Amino acid sequence: MVERVEQHTRPTTRLAEREAMDAGADQSGWDLRLAVEAAYDDNIFLAPANPQSDLVMVVAPEIAYAFGEPDGDQGAFVRAAYRPSGVFYLDHDDVNRVDHDLALAMGWQGKAVALAYDGRYQRLGDATAESGTPTNRDELTSVARVAWYPREKLAIEGSGGVSATNYDQSGFFDSEGRFGEVALRYAYSPKTQIGIAYRIGRLEVDGSGPQTAHRTTVRMAWKPRSKVAIEVEAGAEHRSYDLGSSTEPVAEGRGDVEEVVDRLLRLRGQPLAVGDAL
Repeated sequence: MVERVEQHTRPTTRLAEREAMDAGADQSGWDLRLAVEAAYDDNIFLAPANPQSDLVMVVAPEIAYAFGEPDGDQGAFVRAAYRPSGVFYLDHDDVNRVDHDLALAMGWQGKAVALAYDGRYQRLGDATAESGTPTNRDELTSVARVAWYPREKLAIEGSGGVSATNYDQSGFFDSEGRFGEVALRYAYSPKTQIGIAYRIGRLEVDGSGPQTAHRTTVRMAWKPRSKVAIEVEAGAEHRSYDLGSSTEPVAEGRGDVEEVVDRLLRLRGQPLAVGDAL
């Protein structure tokens, strides 16, 4: 399948979450795609001063594999996707590059226990808001989860993970974060889930002392229709670092309106734009 997008605020080489984890979700097997994206960018290096503009083109083939159903009642599943992306600049051809993005999700669902793993490796060379210049780096995330269902509507979950960023160039600070979490989830109704979670995390950045965070939150998820989902999570976080500590409120909201998007796309007769980065 070939997808073409002519206008976009910033071309991306990262796998969209739906492409990476749900590729071939309707049936097991292989899926091949090719995305071609071009856009004019008035600040290609995200520099705070003296921005440089250019026409940027991304050519990204993608291969994905799917087995089983992540939302199935029982059994194993696998989702994997790999995307190498050639990035080409019209005037700044000295920074042309190839990025790499590899994503993997797998798990197993039993009658009372579920296991899952999500991992991602990225080799990137784009500019970031912190660097203001192209930076070659490796980004890795890895998360493992286990859930136990002692009763039909109740779940006790545990998870842990690590994330790391390592730069090739000197002058940038490598970082590594780890976390562990326990949560209690209750299905109040077929469309509504509530829960409470406690998370402890540790962040280490080169050149500074480690930070430790303790977070407690409550969460509500509401899914009124199959393609519409809303999640709200709020609580407090206590963070300790070299110069002291602080306690702050935290709140997050997420929404998936796939059904609305699908309707708009059918009305307009246009393909879904690639480049909806994580």
